[in-house]
Amino acid sequence: MLEKLKKRKFIRFFGLSLGGNLVVLVFTTMNGILTARILGPENRGIYSLLFSTVMISIAVISLKIGLSQVYLRSKYEFDELATNSLVITVFSSLLTLIIASGVVGLVYDDVYQGIPWNLIALMMINVPLLMFLQTIRSMLMADYDVPRETVIKVARPAIFFFAFSGVAMFGLGTVDNAVVCVLVSVLGALVFSAVLVIKRGLSFSGANITLIRELVSFALKTHVGQLFKYLQYRFDIFLVAYFLNPTQVGLYS
Repeated sequence: MLEKLKKRKFIRFFGLSLGGNLVVLVFTTMNGILTARILGPENRGIYSLLFSTVMISIAVISLKIGLSQVYLRSKYEFDELATNSLVITVFSSLLTLIIASGVVGLVYDDVYQGIPWNLIALMMINVPLLMFLQTIRSMLMADYDVPRETVIKVARPAIFFFAFSGVAMFGLGTVDNAVVCVLVSVLGALVFSAVLVIKRGLSFSGANITLIRELVSFALKTHVGQLFKYLQYRFDIFLVAYFLNPTQVGLYS
């Protein structure tokens, strides 16, 4: 009887996860088409470069503890694991934001070619927000809470699609508003995820230095592999931006 229940649970969670990934794929594809059609080549290039800056910053600099949470879940309670994961995320996100902003300043003339700093700053706000969103998602995955994790995974691209579609209907489909819609989508998904976690039940515990060390140690072991995975997805945008202009970046993306 226990094996049958486990099998049913596995099949249900597999179906939820697969379905969630398919919905994300649909929204991501629609978002790509929408931004390309509405923004045009030059503004699409600026948007792609700014969004890639956020994602590559998180990939290269941040300490991703998702696999660490899964690895240590059987050893620690959910509340203790969640509390210390959030502590790590606070420091990791601030460090990532500071270093990434400094690097952007160094390569600004060669890569960003006059993109307004207010747009760059607005997009960079997403760095810590996305890192907290990723931490909450991985917390739920480590706890085998696939339904809530799937809802959060779908939320961000879905919110962006409806937000940018809305502003585009009123003739406000500019790169500035696209960047604002990215921020709205991340904030919306983060608030939504916080509500789901609170409803699930979360009591904050004190910092556990031993647990923090274990989370960081395991994350460092897996960092290189994850780093190269993200570099192959995003680094080409920066190569194109270095040698060409935003219009060519937009056509390429």
